[in-house]
This record gives sequence, C-alpha cells and structure tokens, in this order.
Amino acid sequence: MRIDSHQHFWKYDVVLNSWIMDDMQIIRRDFLPEDLLTPLIGNAIDGCVAIQADQSEKKQISVNFG
Repeated sequence: MRIDSHQHFWKYDVVLNSWIMDDMQIIRRDFLPEDLLTPLIGNAIDGCVAIQADQSEKKQISVNFG
C-alpha cells in the first residue's frame, strides 16, 4: 500500500489565505479531495493523510476516497 503522507485541502479565501503571495498564484484556488483523486490514481497511490490547513472547525473537510 502506498500513501501520500501530507496533503492539504482548502477552499481559497482571499483574506484567510492572504499568506499566498503573488509568486504563489498556482495555489490561489480551491484544493479539494476530488482535485487529488486523478493524480493519486495515476501514480498508484492508495490514500493520503489530510493535514489541517485552517484552524476554523467550520472549514474542516471530510475525506473519503471509498
């Protein structure tokens, strides 16, 4: 079994994610589990460990690749 050991998911917010500077524009967007599914499958990865990217409980995302 192969596991991606560190993955962040978030819904991009211009205020909460103000740490994302102009030179990091490639990540100025939502990153959700469905965005990771194709790369995981394409690289024969069986799962991942989701790391919290926001301290707000309302921002928590449930991840289940089934």
